[in-house]
Amino acid sequence: MPANWSSLLAQIWAWLVTLLVGGGIGGVTALGLFKWLGAKWLDARFQRDLEAFKAKKNEELEGLKTDYIKEVERLKGEIGRLLDRAVKFNALEYERLPIAWEYLNKAFFAVLDLSPIMRMTKTPFLDQYSSENLMRFLRGVDLSEVEKQEVQLASKKGLLYAELCFQRDVRRASQVILDCENYIIANSIFMDEEIAQKMTNVHFELRNALVDAQFSSDFGDGAEFEKAKKEGLLENLQKHLDNASILRREIKELIRTGMARTSLD
Repeated sequence: MPANWSSLLAQIWAWLVTLLVGGGIGGVTALGLFKWLGAKWLDARFQRDLEAFKAKKNEELEGLKTDYIKEVERLKGEIGRLLDRAVKFNALEYERLPIAWEYLNKAFFAVLDLSPIMRMTKTPFLDQYSSENLMRFLRGVDLSEVEKQEVQLASKKGLLYAELCFQRDVRRASQVILDCENYIIANSIFMDEEIAQKMTNVHFELRNALVDAQFSSDFGDGAEFEKAKKEGLLENLQKHLDNASILRREIKELIRTGMARTSLD
């Protein structure tokens, strides 16, 4: 087909008019020829527009395919990064959780050792020791040299020794609780939220138990001990220790459940 059907049709129309005027061709025949040529022109125009439309849509489709491939690759990379981050977080949890558990146990047993019953089982009868046995015993205990000399010179060696050990253990328990609290605060983001919260609750119970242990201590004639019983300090101390023990068991079960679930995944 000619490239410019409009121009060609105009030329043909002028030719047909000349024929009609000149009488060289019948009007009906000329009109039929004109309709046939018009139909051809419309078909050619439709085919040209159709081809242009198809070419445009194919170009747009190729562009969409390219964008789709780019988006798929971007999502693959994002998913890979997220999975890698999740793996790292799980690794950090496995790394941090045993340390936190160790801190928690140290804090729990440090406070438990301050209860009156535990202190009585650990206090030796130093007043019955000979000077030689007393010196041998004091060489192996964790007291300063000044404190050891004070015990040797005291009239009630056993009571003074118990008081010095108690003060030392209170300082240690307080520091262990603080270390545990700081570790949980710094690493709770890598832990299960419920476990981290229960560990924080254990710290609260241990802090209260530590205060009750200090106020219920008695290294004299027993009056302070009786006062503590009367005011309910010993009962409160045991209650806080019991609460901490229950929380500790719950945390232990959560850790076991979490590890089992992760291993199955």
